Amino acid sequence: MELQDVLLAEDEPIIRLLVEDALAAAGYAVCAAADSDEALALLNAPDQRFVGIVTDIRMPGAGNGWDIGRRAREIRQDVAIVYISADSEPEWAAHGVPDSVFIQKPFAQGQVVAALSTLLNKMS
Repeated sequence: MELQDVLLAEDEPIIRLLVEDALAAAGYAVCAAADSDEALALLNAPDQRFVGIVTDIRMPGAGNGWDIGRRAREIRQDVAIVYISADSEPEWAAHGVPDSVFIQKPFAQGQVVAALSTLLNKMS
């Protein structure tokens, strides 16, 4: 079975590693980005095949997690998007893309895996 590609955009190294490990253990092929510029460049690559995006909202770089989510949906309408943040939940309704999930930090890594898997099952 081919692994499903997931983009993880998180600027905090410890959180990025923990979530990356959890997603990989769940069977996803994870491509990690430490800032919004890197994440958007990966999204815009001609050969990208991301089925899911996990992104922090507050990211260094020219954009933020909202921008990453919107760009991902412009490229692929059925991409699953999970937003993670310590302080942006009230903005989710206004800035997040439809049929996405918001997870408040701190969280258990399993919450991210469960949210992503649920969205992927719902969108397929």
